[in-house]
This record gives sequence, structure tokens and C-alpha cells, in this order.
Amino acid sequence: MNKNGWMFAHVIALLGVMVSLDNVLLSATPDAQAESFNVKPGAWEMTVTTVTSGMKLSPELSAKMTPAQRAQMEQMVKSREGKPHTITSHSCITKEDL
Repeated sequence: MNKNGWMFAHVIALLGVMVSLDNVLLSATPDAQAESFNVKPGAWEMTVTTVTSGMKLSPELSAKMTPAQRAQMEQMVKSREGKPHTITSHSCITKEDL
């Protein structure tokens, strides 16, 4: 996958993770929100698998692309449709982060 394709996939996966985390945090009771975040400091690995379908380029984005860029992006989206894509990220959480 080329650099633009990887970045596009990474952004989509991260957006999915952020939306999922927001939903979990917003659905927590006020009492639970007042408690400290129960996460252990140290090295963490997060793996996210996404499957996309019916995704289209926005008209605004399409208008900014050359015909060749648009065709390449549409082909990339079409080739990934319905197939799982996994991204694994690593991070280190310190006590100061909490």
C-alpha cells in the first residue's frame, strides 16, 4: 500500500477508535466518571480491525484532486471494501499521563 493509502486507512481506524472511546466514556455514569481512570502505566499495544463498505469520497475532497489522484483513491477504496484491515499501535503511558 502506498503512503497515502496507509495514511488514509490509519486516519479512518483512529477515527473509529476515538468514536468508540467517546461512546464508552459518555455512557458511563457520573459517579464512574468522578473516579480515577483505571489504567496501569507502562507499554500498551492497541490493535484495531476495521471493515469498510459503501465508502465514497466527499465532493469537496474530489474537487481538490486531479483526475488521476481521484481514480487512484477510488480504486484503493474499492479494493479494500469488505476486507478486514488491522492496524496495531504502541504507546507508553506514564504516571504523569494519568
